[in-house]
Amino acid sequence: MNIIDSAGWRYRLIPRLIRDRSGQSLVEYTLILVLVSIVGILALGLIGHVTGSHIHQIANKIPES
Repeated sequence: MNIIDSAGWRYRLIPRLIRDRSGQSLVEYTLILVLVSIVGILALGLIGHVTGSHIHQIANKIPES
């Protein structure tokens, strides 16, 4: 057995892996999901902070009984 022949499968595998697109969709959907999650978490944090500030202002305007 020739060393080049025994290692030849590696040289044939690399171009085949480059052309293979089967897992590409899963990666793209995962990246989109992560991006949407980050934007959602940031938006909820901002809305929560603003809402808390408004509630605090309203509570300060209510006279104590």
